[in-house]
Order: sequence, then structure tokens, then C-alpha cells
Amino acid sequence: MSFKNHLKYLNKIFISILCVTGTYAEPFLALERISYESSYKSDLSEYYRQAKSYRSPASVDDATEVDEFNLYKIREFKNVSQFAGLIYFKKGDMAKLCEKQVSSAKKLGFKGVSLFYPVHFSGGNSEQYNMPSEPLHGRHYRFEELNRPSRSELYNCLNVISKNKLNLQFIPHLESVKTLVDPENSEWRLKSGIPLDDFYYESAFGQFLDYLELTKNFSKEGDLMVTAFSEIDPMVLSYPKRSLSIVKKLKKDVFDRLGYKPKVSYNTNGDFYNGWDLPQSKQVSSCFYLKELIEEMDYISPSIYGDRGHVGFNNSMATYTDTKALFSKRMNKKLNELCNNKNYKISIASKRISLGEFALDQTSQMQSYTKFFNNKEAIIVTYWNHNKWDHHALYDGTIYSKRFYKELLISK
Repeated sequence: MSFKNHLKYLNKIFISILCVTGTYAEPFLALERISYESSYKSDLSEYYRQAKSYRSPASVDDATEVDEFNLYKIREFKNVSQFAGLIYFKKGDMAKLCEKQVSSAKKLGFKGVSLFYPVHFSGGNSEQYNMPSEPLHGRHYRFEELNRPSRSELYNCLNVISKNKLNLQFIPHLESVKTLVDPENSEWRLKSGIPLDDFYYESAFGQFLDYLELTKNFSKEGDLMVTAFSEIDPMVLSYPKRSLSIVKKLKKDVFDRLGYKPKVSYNTNGDFYNGWDLPQSKQVSSCFYLKELIEEMDYISPSIYGDRGHVGFNNSMATYTDTKALFSKRMNKKLNELCNNKNYKISIASKRISLGEFALDQTSQMQSYTKFFNNKEAIIVTYWNHNKWDHHALYDGTIYSKRFYKELLISK
């Protein structure tokens, strides 16, 4: 048995112990972070406690559906394919919300949905602890499964999406155990330092690929797009050879199941200059692989939020064209800092720039959805339909901005 398979075996034993006990017990592969951060053991205990106390939820009551979904549809914008964001975090979220949200998205006229699939992890960097530059799975970080949506939840949600004949964008989203149990002291996935290794691939895509193998749903080319990485730029670009292998493997694995290679996207952070001070970040050793990685991506899809300084302006109004220019300048600058080789000019100038997560700032009169989309090229936009950024009232029917609600929806 190889060392890597041995680690997988031990980790499965540990998970089995937790499934039986439902509590945190010091495992063979104890996370080093616990010895540096005394409160972290409590965070892990709470995560496992929540998993143990889970009870299957009822689906959202029909009465909570927004009546306007039967009266209105999304406003269409030229050259814009609009996807509704389905955002889930813990076990039970999909079972409770997916069917209702997919139905609402269909009624509103969305042609596709973006499923944010939570990939739970423990360990990683924190304010009190930094992993070494080459962290080990099981000692410095670990992927967790006990309190994330179950396999049956995922399969049922994917079946609902397929049944409604909606296109799918599948987006694995790293979620820290600490963030899940203590949102007020959340940890940003960008700074986690979690390696993009075989353990990541299996946790992010394993069950999804099993589903495609089992059902052959989304079998028509164009039905499915996949995001390989989401808002974890330092780990994606500091190790381009490893990241490139993930993208190529992902395309091959989907091809083997569905007979076509899906379009693969890289969802970057919007400003692109945060989070690069972690120990695992470094100047790349091979500009060749960095260039190859960028070329292999079908889309670059930054998360763009109007209240986070991500948008660009023209004549005092936010526009896609100026936002694209602002983002491209930032990313191109960083790419050429990572590759300090005058023989390589690495740029995203030829790439399609879509919006991997998107919401404008409801408090700013300089931001308007009807004036933002001035793009001439075709783009894909995924709205972040959650909390104050949910301007379609898709998540739970709450209308956070009447102005944006009227801009995004029109009478049927």
C-alpha cells in the first residue's frame, strides 16, 4: 500500500470512529493546529456535535414561495447567460431548499443554475497558526464529510436540476470548519493554504463524478460546466503544474462518463491581491506550466461584488467593460510577478471573462444592473443568491433591495 493510500485508509478509520461516537476524539493523525490554538479543539467538537445531532429537515413549505415568481421573469441582457446561484453549507441544506429553489429559478426563466457544493476542511492556516510550506493531509489539514450535504442530498438535488432541464455549473467551494460553527469569526478560504492534491480532487469531485457515471444526466454537450477552483488563488497559481493536472483530469473524467469535455472555469477572487502572504504561496518554479494552466482554462470567472471595490466605472456608473479592465489589469500584474521571466508573457487578454459570483451594491446609486451589462462578447453570470446579495429574492423570498428587484425582474 502506498503512503498516500495508507493515509486515505487511516482517515477512513478516523471518520468511522467519529460516525460511531459523534464526538471529537484525538485521532492517530491529530491536527497540529490544535496544539497551537487551544480553542480549535472546541470548534472541531462542535462541528462533530452538529453532525451527530442532525435530523432530516422538512422541505421549505410552499407558502414561503414568493408569489411574484409566478408573475415575473428575469430581465434578459444582451450577450449575457444568467445562472441562479444555489448556495448550501451544511448537511440538510440541499434537502430543505434545493427543490424549491430550482423550481423558482425555472419559473423566473433562468436557463441554468450554479450549484455551490461545500467542501469542508479542518486545519489550514489561521491567525494563530500557519501550516508549513508543504502541508500533510491528516496532520496539517483534513477534509471533513460528517456535516456537509450527504451523497443522497447531492444526487437528489442534481436530479431535480436535470428534471427541470436546466444547465448546470458545478462549483466546489472550500468551507472552513471554524467558519461553519462560528460565522462571526470566519476564516477565508483564500488564506487557508489547503493544497490542491488528490484529497482535494476526491472531496470536491468524487461524488459528483460518481453521479454522472450512475445517471448519465447532463449528457448533451453544453448542459454542464465545471469550476475547478473557487477563490483560492495562491494555491492555484503557486503550484501551476499540480493545478493543470487537476483541470486536465477533470475534463477527462467527465469525458469518460458523458462523452464530451466540459467547459472548465477558474473562479478567482475579485481584487486578486489579497491572501498572498501565506507560507504556502510562492513564486512559481515553472512559467511554462503557469502559461499552460491559463491557456487550459475555458473561462476566467472572478467573484465581483459592488460593495467590495471590485467594479470599474465609466461616467460615474459601474459597467462590465470597466470591471473587466480593472480585474484584468490586477490579474495580469500578479501573473507576471509570479513568473519573473522576461521570456514569458502571461496574460488573460485572450480569455473569456465571465462572472463566477456577482452582486452589485444596493446602497450605491452609481451601480445599476440595467446599466452594468454593456459587454459585446458573450459572458456567463452567476448571481450570488444569498443574504443581502440575493437581489432576485430566490434564497428565502426576502427582498433586500426593491430597486434591484425591479431592475432584474419584469412582468411575464
